[in-house]
Amino acid sequence: EALANPEVVLHVGGSALPARAVHTPDPDSIAAASAGLQRKYADSPYLESMIRDEILEATLRFEPR
Repeated sequence: EALANPEVVLHVGGSALPARAVHTPDPDSIAAASAGLQRKYADSPYLESMIRDEILEATLRFEPR
């Protein structure tokens, strides 16, 4: 949905933060996203499903509006 309508609102810690979703399928962005997921979810049984190639091609960056 964020690709179709990139003006989004992120809800973080009780705050609503307006942002713009930017599609970033380049290798550097994918590597950074993968590394972050691997650090955050290292002990999760779901990690492998989060870093499949077909999923990582949908990597987004959120920029403040």
